[in-house]
Amino acid sequence: MVGIKDNLKSLVNRLKEIKSIQSVCTTEFCQGKTTRWGLAWTFNCDMILVELQNPDIQLVFPNFPPHVNLETYISDIFTKDLKCEYERQKCSIYNVIAHVNRWSHQRRKRRQEMKQMKDGKIQKLENNEMEIKVECLENNNKSVLLNFYIQVELKSEDAVAVLSFWVKSGTLGKDGVNQIAQYLKNRYLTLE
Repeated sequence: MVGIKDNLKSLVNRLKEIKSIQSVCTTEFCQGKTTRWGLAWTFNCDMILVELQNPDIQLVFPNFPPHVNLETYISDIFTKDLKCEYERQKCSIYNVIAHVNRWSHQRRKRRQEMKQMKDGKIQKLENNEMEIKVECLENNNKSVLLNFYIQVELKSEDAVAVLSFWVKSGTLGKDGVNQIAQYLKNRYLTLE
């Protein structure tokens, strides 16, 4: 329990410097005008404390198709389409790290693909050359745009898929996770 918010920040930074600490979590307690902050950490690599908090964003997909494996579907989206680092942490919780924003401007990309199909293969070759140039630039820039946890659950009795997001770090923050959530909603609509 911490009574001064500035002390909380320095304590969290010190805990993150210790290599054996696997997960750090904070919470806020408010009663009237008095505020206190709770700080928790663990040395257990199987426990991620952020999962104990309420998620920053939660998506619910009703009537998820039974023939589609939810975890594989989400994994393919993050690894193949968005080209993110996607690593299982525990059970159904994954850590996702994005270095490049590939989820924005999807409508523009679809229109460009339609135009390419009308124009023929010449336009497609030019686009492939452009893709190679973009990937070379992306490989040189390895800053973290977004780092977050995602929990993937399928409630089989109702065929409801629930995706919960917790923002960990990155320059885009919660807004970036909102953009990814919208991208996943759009992809789900094409799945149905």
